[in-house]
Amino acid sequence: VCVCMHMAPVVAKKGSSTSKIAPEPSAPTGRIGSSKEVSCKSEPSGMASKSEPPGTALPAPRPFLSISNDLCGLVISSWLVPTVRRPRKGVLTFVGALLAQLGFLLYMVEIIIHGGKSTCETPALLQLVALYTFGSACAAGSHSDNLLQVALVCQRLRLPAAPVADSHGRLTQGSEVIIPVRPTSRRARMLLACAPLASMLIELLTLCVGAVYLLLSATTEELILNAVATNFVTQIDEVMLTAFVHRASRDRLSKYQYEHLWGVEEGDTRLKNVSDRSRWLARRQELLPLVLLLLATVTVGAGQAYGSPQDGESCSFFYPPEREAPEAV
Repeated sequence: VCVCMHMAPVVAKKGSSTSKIAPEPSAPTGRIGSSKEVSCKSEPSGMASKSEPPGTALPAPRPFLSISNDLCGLVISSWLVPTVRRPRKGVLTFVGALLAQLGFLLYMVEIIIHGGKSTCETPALLQLVALYTFGSACAAGSHSDNLLQVALVCQRLRLPAAPVADSHGRLTQGSEVIIPVRPTSRRARMLLACAPLASMLIELLTLCVGAVYLLLSATTEELILNAVATNFVTQIDEVMLTAFVHRASRDRLSKYQYEHLWGVEEGDTRLKNVSDRSRWLARRQELLPLVLLLLATVTVGAGQAYGSPQDGESCSFFYPPEREAPEAV
């Protein structure tokens, strides 16, 4: 079209020394500036691009976050990263960690049922501190909700920008690389989600069983040792990851960032680039210490109220209850 418009017909009379040239209409040149090209064809009215009305906020993009350094994260990472040759890497180790945690919990339940201990044998204040510390440790080590997001909705991975050397040997900041995950069907997604669901179930069982196990401690020293022992149950998968998985697979967990439904990316300290749900969850996380304190208080109060009439012992708040000295043989 542009070529035809430049080749306008020349109208001249026969025998005349001058000729009249038809005026050349202004036509688009097909280029604006020097970097952006536009099409010479106009869009049909039905295919016109819809512009956002003024004042409409665009939806926040999905955040890219790192996943936890545990065996459940290794299972999900091995499946989603397309460069991993063995996508089922870490499954057997993960199952072994779950069985080990379940074995500890069953043994603790056996002690709770047949131990014959009372919940009034240790001071209530120390029980409250132990339960609050134990609940905080469980909340800090719980990453099942983030892993469940990744297993169900993650479609892209991001390699963070790293410094690279130019031709003169100077370091410059590279660019981020976003790649798609391994093609995964819906059925495979559901099977992959079983790993974080199993971890979530073990975390809930550990929290409930560990709280009762702490309340039934016989002495103050045993209560302190049991608080450390119950925290160890939540760290078995991390210990087995360090012991049985080589360094290359462990480094892959921190190499990639995975697409999430909600969350706050690193460096976004003012919550500017997050969705409304992510902002709501971040605000509610600040109330988690108060929620844990309230739950610990209710649990200790229920234990003291249950132990007093059952065992006929008087509960103490600050000091251990007095016990009669055993008779000399």
